[in-house]
Amino acid sequence: VCCDVVCREDPACCQFAWDSICVELAIARCATACGMSDAGNCWDGHGAPGCNRPDCCAFVCLKDAFCCTSSWDSTCAQLAADNPAPGEAPYRVPEGRLA
Repeated sequence: VCCDVVCREDPACCQFAWDSICVELAIARCATACGMSDAGNCWDGHGAPGCNRPDCCAFVCLKDAFCCTSSWDSTCAQLAADNPAPGEAPYRVPEGRLA
């Protein structure tokens, strides 16, 4: 559904390539959960799109739009743990996460 929204606004996203501009559109138009305190933990897979840290959420969603357009799954959680946002030290994963 979100892909349809983005592609109506920028047809190149579906005709040529889903690039960082398309991801930014998807986040702006569809991923209202990025950075919301009740969005779910960034290091846990959950059924909703996005996570509770806006910096982490935006960075992960640029790497994998699925994380903000569909659901924050275990792949998204692993991306959050492995890849800090630009200019930040690697995220410290809380004890017991990503066992």
